[in-house]
Amino acid sequence: LGVLLITISTILSVPTFVTMKKHSTPTDASKPTARIIKEGPFRWTRNPLCVAMVLLFGGIAVLANSIWFVLFTLALFILLDWGVIRLEEAYLERKFGEEYSQYKSSTPRWIGWGSRVRQRKGSS
Repeated sequence: LGVLLITISTILSVPTFVTMKKHSTPTDASKPTARIIKEGPFRWTRNPLCVAMVLLFGGIAVLANSIWFVLFTLALFILLDWGVIRLEEAYLERKFGEEYSQYKSSTPRWIGWGSRVRQRKGSS
Protein backbone atom coordinates (compact mmCIF):
# COMPACT_ATOMS: atom_id res chain seq x y z
CA LEU A 1 0.00 0.00 0.00
CA GLY A 2 2.83 2.40 0.84
CA VAL A 3 4.56 1.86 -2.49
CA LEU A 4 1.22 2.29 -4.29
CA LEU A 5 0.53 5.63 -2.56
CA ILE A 6 4.03 6.91 -3.36
CA THR A 7 3.68 5.76 -6.97
CA ILE A 8 0.33 7.53 -7.35
CA SER A 9 1.89 10.64 -5.81
CA THR A 10 4.65 10.58 -8.43
CA ILE A 11 2.23 9.87 -11.27
CA LEU A 12 0.20 12.91 -10.17
CA SER A 13 3.16 15.24 -9.53
CA VAL A 14 5.00 14.91 -12.82
CA PRO A 15 2.12 15.89 -15.15
CA THR A 16 1.15 18.67 -12.74
CA PHE A 17 4.60 20.27 -13.01
CA VAL A 18 4.58 19.77 -16.80
CA THR A 19 1.12 21.36 -17.10
CA MET A 20 2.10 24.31 -14.93
CA LYS A 21 5.27 24.88 -16.98
CA LYS A 22 3.27 24.65 -20.22
CA HIS A 23 0.98 27.42 -18.96
CA SER A 24 3.86 29.54 -17.58
CA THR A 25 2.43 29.31 -14.08
CA PRO A 26 4.95 29.28 -11.22
CA THR A 27 5.11 26.22 -8.98
CA ASP A 28 6.46 28.39 -6.18
CA ALA A 29 3.45 29.23 -3.98
CA SER A 30 4.99 32.56 -3.00
CA LYS A 31 4.75 33.81 -6.60
CA PRO A 32 1.50 35.10 -8.10
CA THR A 33 -0.64 32.71 -10.12
CA ALA A 34 -0.62 33.59 -13.81
CA ARG A 35 -3.85 31.85 -14.83
CA ILE A 36 -6.41 29.25 -13.89
CA ILE A 37 -5.39 25.88 -15.33
CA LYS A 38 -8.26 23.52 -16.11
CA GLU A 39 -6.48 20.68 -17.91
CA GLY A 40 -4.28 17.75 -16.97
CA PRO A 41 -4.49 16.86 -13.27
CA PHE A 42 -6.34 20.14 -12.66
CA ARG A 43 -9.44 18.52 -14.22
CA TRP A 44 -9.80 16.25 -11.18
CA THR A 45 -8.48 18.43 -8.35
CA ARG A 46 -7.82 22.13 -7.84
CA ASN A 47 -4.74 21.19 -5.79
CA PRO A 48 -2.89 18.28 -7.40
CA LEU A 49 0.42 19.05 -5.69
CA CYS A 50 -1.24 19.06 -2.25
CA VAL A 51 -2.93 15.75 -3.06
CA ALA A 52 0.41 14.34 -4.20
CA MET A 53 2.15 15.54 -1.03
CA VAL A 54 -0.43 13.93 1.27
CA LEU A 55 -0.25 10.69 -0.75
CA LEU A 56 3.55 10.73 -0.55
CA PHE A 57 3.62 11.17 3.22
CA GLY A 58 0.79 8.65 3.62
CA GLY A 59 2.84 6.14 1.65
CA ILE A 60 5.91 6.81 3.76
CA ALA A 61 3.80 6.40 6.92
CA VAL A 62 2.57 3.00 5.74
CA LEU A 63 6.07 1.84 4.78
CA ALA A 64 7.51 3.07 8.07
CA ASN A 65 4.63 1.42 9.95
CA SER A 66 4.60 4.49 12.18
CA ILE A 67 1.55 5.88 13.94
CA TRP A 68 3.51 9.11 14.41
CA PHE A 69 3.96 9.48 10.67
CA VAL A 70 0.26 8.72 10.15
CA LEU A 71 -0.58 11.48 12.63
CA PHE A 72 1.90 13.80 10.89
CA THR A 73 0.20 13.06 7.55
CA LEU A 74 -3.21 13.84 9.05
CA ALA A 75 -1.85 17.10 10.51
CA LEU A 76 -0.34 17.94 7.11
CA PHE A 77 -3.71 17.37 5.43
CA ILE A 78 -5.46 19.67 7.93
CA LEU A 79 -2.74 22.32 7.65
CA LEU A 80 -2.89 22.29 3.86
CA ASP A 81 -6.68 22.36 3.77
CA TRP A 82 -7.21 25.09 6.35
CA GLY A 83 -3.93 27.00 6.36
CA VAL A 84 -2.91 27.00 2.72
CA ILE A 85 -5.66 26.06 0.28
CA ARG A 86 -8.45 28.17 1.77
CA LEU A 87 -6.20 31.24 1.79
CA GLU A 88 -5.17 30.52 -1.79
CA GLU A 89 -8.81 30.12 -2.83
CA ALA A 90 -9.68 33.55 -1.39
CA TYR A 91 -6.75 35.06 -3.32
CA LEU A 92 -7.79 33.33 -6.56
CA GLU A 93 -11.39 34.48 -6.18
CA ARG A 94 -10.22 38.08 -5.77
CA LYS A 95 -7.81 37.84 -8.70
CA PHE A 96 -9.86 35.84 -11.22
CA GLY A 97 -13.44 36.43 -10.07
CA GLU A 98 -16.13 34.49 -11.92
CA GLU A 99 -13.63 32.37 -13.88
CA TYR A 100 -12.28 30.91 -10.65
CA SER A 101 -15.75 30.60 -9.08
CA GLN A 102 -16.91 28.48 -12.02
CA TYR A 103 -13.77 26.32 -11.88
CA LYS A 104 -14.19 25.94 -8.11
CA SER A 105 -17.80 24.82 -8.49
CA SER A 106 -16.92 22.20 -11.11
CA THR A 107 -13.66 20.78 -9.70
CA PRO A 108 -13.16 19.38 -6.19
CA ARG A 109 -10.64 20.85 -3.76
CA TRP A 110 -8.92 17.52 -3.16
CA ILE A 111 -9.79 14.85 -5.72
CA GLY A 112 -12.81 13.29 -7.31
CA TRP A 113 -15.08 13.12 -10.24
CA GLY A 114 -18.40 13.70 -8.46
CA SER A 115 -18.72 17.42 -9.19
CA ARG A 116 -18.15 16.86 -12.91
CA VAL A 117 -20.81 14.14 -12.93
CA ARG A 118 -23.27 16.41 -11.08
CA GLN A 119 -22.46 19.22 -13.50
CA ARG A 120 -23.18 17.02 -16.54
CA LYS A 121 -26.43 15.72 -15.03
CA GLY A 122 -27.52 19.27 -14.24
CA SER A 123 -26.96 20.36 -17.85
CA SER A 124 -28.91 17.43 -19.33
